[in-house]
Amino acid sequence: MKKCFKCGKEKELDEFYKHPQTADGHFGKCKECTRKDVRQNRSDKIEQYRAYDRFRYETQPHRKEALAKRYKTEAYKESRKKAHLKERNNSIKIAARNLLTNAIRDRRIKKGFLRIMWFSREY
Repeated sequence: MKKCFKCGKEKELDEFYKHPQTADGHFGKCKECTRKDVRQNRSDKIEQYRAYDRFRYETQPHRKEALAKRYKTEAYKESRKKAHLKERNNSIKIAARNLLTNAIRDRRIKKGFLRIMWFSREY
């Protein structure tokens, strides 16, 4: 048993990532808290991570090949199907998408307007 320094809960050692530089060989923060922190960090710095990901994709050809291979796997196709079904079951998203596409079609809103608004955070 080990206590997570983030959430303070006592958990089994397999609930902690391995870390060779610690006395017991496991990180001091549990996997759940670590995942939460990583997600939060990425969402806080999303533009920085997107730029970095684009740079890696464009400068390292093996990444393009690996991604192309991944798109052809059954696991990827299944995950896309599951995500598509999840989205289709969300009627609020569907209604919002329909409103937006109709507004674009009727020229009540420009196509890139929301993207600019979202990234500039001036709304």
